[in-house]
Amino acid sequence: MELQVITPGDKVAKGEDYTVEVRVKKGHPSKGTIVYRFADSGEEEERLAKRSDSEFAYQFQRVADSFQFYVMAGDYRSDTYHVQALTPPRID
Repeated sequence: MELQVITPGDKVAKGEDYTVEVRVKKGHPSKGTIVYRFADSGEEEERLAKRSDSEFAYQFQRVADSFQFYVMAGDYRSDTYHVQALTPPRID
């Protein structure tokens, strides 16, 4: 099994959505899982949404805090990704 994890980067503005895409490069997983942890909480697990036979995705909605995550499918486990939630600048 080989997967490619595609992220919009390691930073996100607080209040914005953050979408993780996963492309299957080798193998045929029927499902995938994302395991994540926000700064002040325990580890949580969600099923990835299947977009096609070779693509999965998960969207963190209205991110409020920094977090880390990894993806699992079949016998594959990705590296751990760290995402920093930043306060967007204000214009007065």
